[in-house]
Formats: sequence, structure tokens, C-alpha cells
Amino acid sequence: DIPVYSPFAVSCFADTIFVTDAGTKQIVAMNSEGAVLWKAGCQGEGPGEFSMITTLAVSGKYVAALNIHLRRIELFNRDGSFSHSLQINRPQDIVALDDTTFVVASTEEPGGDIHIVNTDRGIERSFGQAYMEQYDGILRPDLMRLCTGGNGRIAIFNRYEGLLSIHDIETEECVYRGSREYPSTPTPPAPFTGSDGETHTVFFPIGGNAFTGSEGMLNVIVCNYMEDGSFISDPEYLDFA
Repeated sequence: DIPVYSPFAVSCFADTIFVTDAGTKQIVAMNSEGAVLWKAGCQGEGPGEFSMITTLAVSGKYVAALNIHLRRIELFNRDGSFSHSLQINRPQDIVALDDTTFVVASTEEPGGDIHIVNTDRGIERSFGQAYMEQYDGILRPDLMRLCTGGNGRIAIFNRYEGLLSIHDIETEECVYRGSREYPSTPTPPAPFTGSDGETHTVFFPIGGNAFTGSEGMLNVIVCNYMEDGSFISDPEYLDFA
């Protein structure tokens, strides 16, 4: 009876840790010692149920988790009880701005890739664009990760190219586009025929989540970067370096 079988994303608020479990399609709330406080959600298509659960964000009022295939944000109260759902096409990531305002990344909503969402009214405005080079026009449902440090700015991390765009939330202006250089050269998108005889598109490397670190620094995870400065490149394990 372990707390989480297949952890996908984590968010912390005060002394409570919230994890999405891709195996059970649940949100698991734990205290700082790992004791389970409550679990919410399950597999299904009804209110508060998930066909696939991905990232989440926590405010003082809500725990919001993405239901990407059903095109919904599922909102739970802080005690784990279900509140309501909001419709949004293919949401990829979510962060909280205040108790009732979240920022959601989606390339399939009009007006931009960044969407300011009110928990009562839904999308209030959209703006901005993920910084893409080789991946422009390639549909990837988990391309983007969001990060905000509470300074009025929102960053979009393009996980497949390691590229960042940073926008001012109030003015909607893009104030930065670029990246740090990788220690090794990533492999561009390329076709690969697997042992099953089917041709897939392979992407190397793939970054993880974006998060705010000490002194407001923006940190991103680069998966499987090796000590010798290279990336693992096993095309049989699709989508990951």
C-alpha cells in the first residue's frame, strides 16, 4: 500500500506535498513526512475523473490537475473534495498565480500559448508563444512547461529544444527568448523504424519540469545527461534521451 505508484508531477504548498499518480489517475496529498492526508480522482470520464492525469498546481483555495485527453482542468478543494471542471483544449502545464487564478499552457487555444484562467469564468485572456525552432508545427501534447516566481512574469520552457521565452503577465510583452547552451549537441527530430516495423519520430533530448530556485533563478531538468558530456541515445526507448 505505497502512497504513489507512478508519480508524474509534484507541487508543494506550505507543508503539504501534492503528487499526481499516473498509475491510479489520482492526486495524492501528503504531509512533509510522507503520510497520506487524502487521495482524490480516479480513472474515468466523469466529473473529477481522469483519462490521463499530468501536471498540477496548488493555490490557497484549489488543487488544479490537468486532464489532457478530456480537455479539462479538474479543480479540487484543498480538503480533496471535487469542486468543478473547466474546459480547455489540450492543456500541457499549469501554475497558480493566486487563490482563483491559474496560468495554463496550451497550443490549441486561440490567441496564444499562455492562458490566464479564472476558476469561475474560465479563460480570461491569452497571449505569448513558446519559442520553437525545429519543432514549429509539430504537434506535441507535452512540449511546454511553465514557471513563475511571483514576479509578474511567466516562462515557457520548450522541453524538446531547451528554449525559453519569458513574458510579462500584465503587459503580455515577451522580454526574453533564448537558452543556455547544452554541454552536448541534441539530436534533431528524426524518423526511426522500431522493432515493431513502425516508423516513429524520435526526439533527443527531452527536458523535465521548470521550477524557480534560489534567488529567483529559473531551473530546468535535462534528462539523462551523462558525466562524459554526452546524451544517452537509445531510439528503442522513444521520446527520451
